[in-house]
Amino acid sequence: EAAAPKSAKSRLQEWSQRHRGVRPIYELVSSHGPAHAQQFTVAVIVGTDRLATGSGSSRQRAEEHAAQAALEHVAEVGA
Repeated sequence: EAAAPKSAKSRLQEWSQRHRGVRPIYELVSSHGPAHAQQFTVAVIVGTDRLATGSGSSRQRAEEHAAQAALEHVAEVGA
């Protein structure tokens, strides 16, 4: 039985600890909209670098999108 694919947050945490020696921090940048349809924007910070932001209908989804964007960023720059 194949293992479920790892989330972007899990992969970013592994990368961050391996390459930077720290865990990523997710910081709420903004939330707006009515309570039943809020949109959240979250930034992911590794060490002193703000790597990316992501948005979603929940804070968890926004964090996942930010982690995915951060992984794409580090793959591009070879960090």
